[in-house]
Amino acid sequence: MKNKEEFFPKQDWQYDVTNGDTVLGYVDWVAHNFESWQEGLIALAYRAIEVGNTEAAAVALIEAEYGVETEEEAKDIVTLAGNRF
Repeated sequence: MKNKEEFFPKQDWQYDVTNGDTVLGYVDWVAHNFESWQEGLIALAYRAIEVGNTEAAAVALIEAEYGVETEEEAKDIVTLAGNRF
């Protein structure tokens, strides 16, 4: 999986600071955004399973949409979604 900073570059943080959308430092801003991103992935995987897609379809969706580099990482997200909701 890409590292957190690749998903949340400094120029995006600087934009948020300039617009008054955050008062967090860069490291805290990355952590906050990464946590929100993970929650979104889990919810997406859960919805895919809930509407009747197979686990394999949910894994493929996670891989395609969110830059997860290995099927194993995508499966971990789908498993977490199944355990969480």
